[in-house]
Amino acid sequence: MDTRDLHDKGLKLRREMFGRDAVEQRMNAFGAFGEPLQNMINAYAYGDVWSRSALPQVVLTHGHPDHLWGVLDANDNPIYPNASYIISAVEWDVWSDPDVMQKLPAAMPKEQIAKGAKNHLTRINNKIVTVREGYEIISGVRVIDTPGHTPGHISLEAVGGDGLVIAGDALTHILISFQHPSWKVPVDHEGDRGISTRLRLLDQLATDKRRLVAAHLPFPGTGFVERKDRAYQFVAG
Repeated sequence: MDTRDLHDKGLKLRREMFGRDAVEQRMNAFGAFGEPLQNMINAYAYGDVWSRSALPQVVLTHGHPDHLWGVLDANDNPIYPNASYIISAVEWDVWSDPDVMQKLPAAMPKEQIAKGAKNHLTRINNKIVTVREGYEIISGVRVIDTPGHTPGHISLEAVGGDGLVIAGDALTHILISFQHPSWKVPVDHEGDRGISTRLRLLDQLATDKRRLVAAHLPFPGTGFVERKDRAYQFVAG
């Protein structure tokens, strides 16, 4: 299947999952600047990976909507009926807490997020695998704790080649996360732990020169961390 076919297949699936209006709003949010990234997401994330019903494992870095709600379609059926869903034991406890709504950051739409997380996790409850740091997803890919954005946020560390860290939302902003990692982030559940995690992760990435992948970095979403002016910078590539 060529890229155009993958794109069309992915766009159709994405609209079925989230609704046409929501998808169009997301795709048009950054105009022509964001079009290449959105086309890539449609083709490869949805048209290729997300359309594999036999996918055996899904790793959930944390329970926020943009990292969890894609496990169900618009009718609340699992997208991957044959998959197990890996989430940290701490993160599971966060969203299982009946008082979670009161504990969410003030900057968030608390009721919507709490109810949405509960609904999605309940629907896949019998397929959940709770893990702790060091758990090996597959040979050479293991879980590392990166708390702060949420109490049980996890990232993945891959060995081989130059190494790779998939950081989820541990590093979210192209400027703030790197140039001002000691600033508190309003949507972090635990602001001080978020700072500690960023400083530790940035130091490790800059020292080891391992490749970084993170969910909210600009296209192509992957690159390296370098030290600059007593802080850091992200170098895409």
